[in-house]
Amino acid sequence: MDWLVFGDDWGAHPSTTQHLVRQLPPADRVVWIDSIGMRAPGLNAKDVRRAAKKLFRGTSRGPAAVASPSSPAGGPTNPRVVRPKIVPLHLIAGIRAVNGRLLTTQVHQALDEIGASRPVLLTSTPVAEAYLERLRAQRIIYLRLDDYAHFPGVDPRLVHHFEPRIMSRADAIVFTARALEPPDFGGKSHYLPQGVDWQHFASSCLEPPQTRVLGFFGLVSERIDHELVAAVASKCPGWTLQFVGNSDNVHPSLRQLANIEFKPAVPYANLPSVVATWRAAWIPYARDELANSVNPLKLREYLASGLPTLATPLPEIQELARSADIRISSDVHEIAQWLDLTSQSDSVEARRLRRDSMRNHSWRSRSEELRRIAAGAGSAG
Repeated sequence: MDWLVFGDDWGAHPSTTQHLVRQLPPADRVVWIDSIGMRAPGLNAKDVRRAAKKLFRGTSRGPAAVASPSSPAGGPTNPRVVRPKIVPLHLIAGIRAVNGRLLTTQVHQALDEIGASRPVLLTSTPVAEAYLERLRAQRIIYLRLDDYAHFPGVDPRLVHHFEPRIMSRADAIVFTARALEPPDFGGKSHYLPQGVDWQHFASSCLEPPQTRVLGFFGLVSERIDHELVAAVASKCPGWTLQFVGNSDNVHPSLRQLANIEFKPAVPYANLPSVVATWRAAWIPYARDELANSVNPLKLREYLASGLPTLATPLPEIQELARSADIRISSDVHEIAQWLDLTSQSDSVEARRLRRDSMRNHSWRSRSEELRRIAAGAGSAG
């Protein structure tokens, strides 16, 4: 099966779309299109530089060009990566027309080079709809990963304009959280929850450490319930609350608490050794409209590492908790009690059971299901 994939920047970070593509069969041929942007750039210097970089970048021609120390290792698929010459002003007809001509030339050249004539087009950005008419594809699959209209940093005008169109045109809509299922397209909608790179995270040491560290890895963003984090830090002074990842947007008050520790992001390959130093892990997301559609990647990664895992009560987390050992709470007193119990009762065997519960959630199985969906979707109109 041949694929044309609109995703994020290949190798920049281990995203859902990249995990799925990496687990496609080795015989599948893939052209991957780096991010075409989901927000209109401003006139500030940073945005101008970013737009210029997108306009003058090209196409990578081999696996070495897409390798990244922060990306999952060992996947069988090395796609041909197109770095599109795009000015991300997709709502302006003239610029959209120029973008389309430039993109078509790059993409069709890449498809020709790998011998793919009419691929399955998989897109995790609704903005791709602006350019579908110019691209040859036998089927269109829309991978809906978030409620993009409420996602920080995304221009909601782009979402409101393009997402209804891409959902109407797609032969199948694949969503990672049940709240993301579009109500008007049930006949072609498919639930595909997040997966886990099980072998990677199962390499983490199962022996519980002696330190009392409650850990979180990933972007420390607006999704974090800062008030809950501060309350837990104050209630549990004997615990260190460690956040590993970009924390540029962290609430200033959290930096003033002595037992909250912020560390920079680490390469994906190093995550198992990082979490092995934690006594427990958590996902302290705020409960809001955006969070209702979140199916956190890191949840299954924590469990595959064997970690005692705590999370705030979000719909997708509660669903997984029916079959996995997850403590659901946003009550500070309950969290404090759970941490005390965890420090006393956790064991190698308990961690092994948590790890083994994630065996059937592998990215390989998710990718196989995506492939079945693509094979069963009707021909694009």
